[in-house]
Amino acid sequence: MGRRRWSAIVAAIGAVLLAGGVVATAIPGSVPAADARIAPVLSTGVSAINPLTLAGGFTVYARGNAALGNSEFEGSIAVGDRLRLTQTATYQFAHVIAGTGSYVLPTVDGDPTRVLIGDYASDPASNPGRAQITSLGATQPSQIGDLKIVDRAAPFVSFTRGSWLRYARTAGTDDPPLIDAQNQVYPDDATPPATSAGDGSIFTYATGADRQAVVADYVEASADANADEIAQCFADVVDPTQLVGHPVEILEDTGDRIVLGPLSPDQPNVLEYADIAGATLLQFSDGVPGPLNPLVIHVEPGTTSILPPAIDPEGTYSPYTVWDLSEVTGPVSIGTGGRGDGSIYAPDADLTITAQPWDGQIIANDVTILGGEVHSFLFAGALPCDTPAEQGSFSVAKALSGVDPEDLAPGTTFGVRYIALTPDGVRTTGELELSADGTPVSPDTTFPFGTRIALFEVRPGDDALPPDLAWTDVTWNGDTTFVVDATHAMVELVVTNTAAPIPAGFSVSKVLSGSGETAVPSGSEFTLTYTVNGGEPIDVLVSPDDPAAVVDGLVAGDVVTIEETGIPDVPGITWGTPVWTIDGQPVAPDENGDITFTLVGNETIAVELTNEADAVGWIAIAKTVIGDGSSALPEGTTFPLIYTLDGGAEATVEIPASEAITFPALPAGTVVTVREGDLPEIPGVEWGTPGWTVDGTLQIPDADGNITFVVLPGTTVSLALTNTMNGFGSLSVVKTVDGTGSALVPDGTVFPVEYRISNGPANATELVTGVPITAENLPTGVPVSVREQAPPAIPGIIWGTPTWTVDGATVAPDADGWVTFVPTTGTTVALALENTAAGTSTPTPTPGPRAELATSGIDGAPALGLALAALLGGLLVLTVARTTRRVLTGSGG
Repeated sequence: MGRRRWSAIVAAIGAVLLAGGVVATAIPGSVPAADARIAPVLSTGVSAINPLTLAGGFTVYARGNAALGNSEFEGSIAVGDRLRLTQTATYQFAHVIAGTGSYVLPTVDGDPTRVLIGDYASDPASNPGRAQITSLGATQPSQIGDLKIVDRAAPFVSFTRGSWLRYARTAGTDDPPLIDAQNQVYPDDATPPATSAGDGSIFTYATGADRQAVVADYVEASADANADEIAQCFADVVDPTQLVGHPVEILEDTGDRIVLGPLSPDQPNVLEYADIAGATLLQFSDGVPGPLNPLVIHVEPGTTSILPPAIDPEGTYSPYTVWDLSEVTGPVSIGTGGRGDGSIYAPDADLTITAQPWDGQIIANDVTILGGEVHSFLFAGALPCDTPAEQGSFSVAKALSGVDPEDLAPGTTFGVRYIALTPDGVRTTGELELSADGTPVSPDTTFPFGTRIALFEVRPGDDALPPDLAWTDVTWNGDTTFVVDATHAMVELVVTNTAAPIPAGFSVSKVLSGSGETAVPSGSEFTLTYTVNGGEPIDVLVSPDDPAAVVDGLVAGDVVTIEETGIPDVPGITWGTPVWTIDGQPVAPDENGDITFTLVGNETIAVELTNEADAVGWIAIAKTVIGDGSSALPEGTTFPLIYTLDGGAEATVEIPASEAITFPALPAGTVVTVREGDLPEIPGVEWGTPGWTVDGTLQIPDADGNITFVVLPGTTVSLALTNTMNGFGSLSVVKTVDGTGSALVPDGTVFPVEYRISNGPANATELVTGVPITAENLPTGVPVSVREQAPPAIPGIIWGTPTWTVDGATVAPDADGWVTFVPTTGTTVALALENTAAGTSTPTPTPGPRAELATSGIDGAPALGLALAALLGGLLVLTVARTTRRVLTGSGG
């Protein structure tokens, strides 16, 4: 472009600016000033660009990483990847302290933003910093800037610190690394935004693993040109053969001070850094740089160190000076002990900047800032560049979330319709067909710059998805309404369709049945335990009195396994086998009692569990043995009880004496018949009639010895069975005569005796010498007393004192001559009475003939037999109240 043509352009720009009352310094500034761009007043085929608009209005734009070790920061910063601080002192981001506050903050998701970063370094060893984002120096709401972070992963969390939000590794900590976002609050601003309206969130709406790309999309979206176009523009400006820029001569060089020759008033003024290297002060002699004739300091490729000179007065020419490092790559050190002026354009270089302060804008790959402050003097100059072809287009690619492309129905495509309105009002429409593999698709035609495009996706059908999925959200990675222009010649968009499992759930209801249904208390709860896809067990409580319990929040295809794990303990109730149904159809549980089913999308499967509540009662039987013969009962003796239930087969149960047994629970209403079986045979014992009571009421057995009763719900029927053991013993009595006169006692001589039972009246009877008498079935435990009356008078005999023995032991009669013993069950008391006959001088008579034994088996006269009968009769008196059998026999049988 010729010098003369550029001068005409400048004149036209100036006329327009003056007519509109626009201050020239605002022409190519930050993003919000884009409406004041000069392109519309240029001749066809020529445009003016501000190369620093690639920074999106941020004071510093590190496309890679940034490390800050200077004293403070006035302005805004965007870091594509990771930010870290190199000092432990609090590092303040402010609007203005000592520099300029006339800049406008860039916006991210609609929020004024002071710090935009891909990520904040989490290792305190490399990032000991405490960042503090303040509104110091701000005079209006648009100057109060937010923190915006792309990365959302651990370890950082947010919490309240003072009246603001703190972003640190653990809640409540004061340990670095941390960021105090003093213009944002917790918890309102701690949640990622749901839409592209950020609403003050510390997180960006757009996110992703490629943080640099996300930040670049935010920062570079409104640039006048892309990096390649800007590089070409710089190349044209600094190339003297192109006549775009004005080469500046050195008028005076004193070593550390350089005075420049005349500047062009209507062209970029180009100064080679090699010509001023080593100078610390740069001065102007004729003309100064401005928005239409900025000073461009060109740095040759391969440069690794720059000493930037100050340009006085401070801040006056900083907005119109730009350091062109567009051809420089790799590390570059820019350092001065004083002030550095101008903006730096070095998108492919890694800069380390040391200044006190730096007044200007910075674009670089990696940025390290040391020294003093950074002041936000945004570049406000313009460079003339050829306009690229005034045609553009767009592309749309499909992305999927929640489903893999190969899981779609074969041949599935997605439609995107567009409407295009050209600057001259021509409206065209079309539709793009996108494949699921993500291949971008563009219209077959291009569109003139200024064409407004609107895109609409044709909603895909769920039939393309697996049956358990449905389409939910549709998101675009950019605006679906846009203008194709020089800075957006090719708009590339991605539309993401999200498939999610179809919501599903199930309900569980409880039903009771059975004879005890009404006995279950109202409000009784049953515990069911379920798992989803084999996960952790979850309990749900159900009650017959409540509506079905609903479990939602699940999705189609989830596999649910459920079992009953808790049943209330209700007295008088036993629980039968649970019965399951699913949507009314019976389902058999597995061996563990579980049922399993799979959820169906948009349905609530109805699970019903019926528990049979059977009313039951119990039987307790107590056995008691009484009677005077009970001591003869062998230890461990059991007694058979024969019973039937509801007239069924007979069964036998053994019950020990003096113990109780309880039957297992029986259904209420069961008719029970019970009788006692054969009793054990025990010597000397005769069993009395069994005595039955039911709940304390005497029962009369039927002819077969049975008693009958009914099991009552929730109660225990108490049976008591009493057996009486009537004990009997026996007695053997023998009379003997001893002494010198015993031979004089005639055979058959009877001796009178008396007996009494207990303390009853005395009865008389007789004994015959040598004839043993046996008395059986003597009641056990009843004392019997015997004494001899005066023996018969026999000539020649003097009777001595009688001697009694009981079971071989001599027993002395009491004062009245009575000898007492007590029969025991099953034993025979051996009683012997011996009389001593002492002979006198009287001759012994000749014995007469002996009588034969009577049929009773007892020697002697019939009177003796009658006496013995009287003895038997006396004994019978003792058993009036007892059902016993008595037998008395002589030794002769």
